[in-house]
Amino acid sequence: MISTDLARKSSVLKKVFERDIIVQNMANVGLALFLCAQRVKKDSRWTAYLNVLPSTYTTPLFYTEEELQYLKPSPVFEEALLFYRTVARQFAYYLLMIGRNDLYDKTSRREKAGTQPPLLYYSPFTVDNFTFSLYRWSVGTVTTRINLIPGEMGKTRGGAMQMVPALIPVLDMANHEFIAGTEDIGEAVSYSTEDDCAEILAAKNVAAGEWVSMYYGRRTGAEHLLHNGFVPAGENPFDSYKLKISLGHSDKNFKEKQKLFAEMGFSEKSNVYMYDIGCGSHPFHPSMEHFARIYVSDKPEAISEPATLGKAVHFLKNRFAILERSYGVIPEGKTLNEKNIERLKRAEVAILKNARIHCEEWEKELFEVVDEVIEN
Repeated sequence: MISTDLARKSSVLKKVFERDIIVQNMANVGLALFLCAQRVKKDSRWTAYLNVLPSTYTTPLFYTEEELQYLKPSPVFEEALLFYRTVARQFAYYLLMIGRNDLYDKTSRREKAGTQPPLLYYSPFTVDNFTFSLYRWSVGTVTTRINLIPGEMGKTRGGAMQMVPALIPVLDMANHEFIAGTEDIGEAVSYSTEDDCAEILAAKNVAAGEWVSMYYGRRTGAEHLLHNGFVPAGENPFDSYKLKISLGHSDKNFKEKQKLFAEMGFSEKSNVYMYDIGCGSHPFHPSMEHFARIYVSDKPEAISEPATLGKAVHFLKNRFAILERSYGVIPEGKTLNEKNIERLKRAEVAILKNARIHCEEWEKELFEVVDEVIEN
């Protein structure tokens, strides 16, 4: 298994794990750098495994500009761009670090005295072999195949077992399969400390010659696409849409509303708020009613008034309707990536439609209550 524990002990990355703030806070980055090093080394013991891995992936990190544009208006478009920017910045950061190796070699012995060599000085990297294509491939490999295993560092302060990311050859070749009714049987991948091995929990009988599949977990279609490079066919009971609502600075009650949103648990420094909109008869968290009341109220004391609830539901209904219409006619995908994007969009439209209908029925109930009050 290729784990961050293994990477931490390697001579090429030991100093990076000890002193680099990014690797210390993002274990996946350390694992990605270790993969890069093993790919560059000609005598790596992991060469056979690395050679059977895909040379590219179907996650948005590898999309063309046209494919990224095709993601619009899905919230995944922005998430994909942000992730690409993060990976590009990490690459530039480590490329500059590698560039310091040559400068260190050119300094005199006197200048080197009392100084530490660059963190990646003992790595196999040069400014020529550490390319963006290599780093992007390594990140793609980690994000699409990662599993968690018990780490060598023991338990956390809270007493829980500390888990570390790892690549597990053979096991990480298993494709995703969701079988309704089996999502609560336990972790799909577990680690046996007695046998010192990783295990897949089968959700069905597997005959000789059949593909071995596994359940990747309760992920949304967006998470599947961003991290695994596909959107599962069929209904996903755990699917959701990331609804973003911004509070304009021009709102006359901006400070008061921002404070009230902070009391609900949102960041007091932000004016952008996120809600997960799910499937089923209760598509969003009950707190969203209070959020919408605050958002549409003309003054703080009006938040609890019955009329404000009507305005809040109307606001939510219109927001869902506008987002639903923004998708327009979704063209049929032709390439594999386009088909995944099409499947994602159709699922998101279905979620928005369900939420809109929920608000329409809610609004209708409110009107009926008002009519009854007037009649009486």
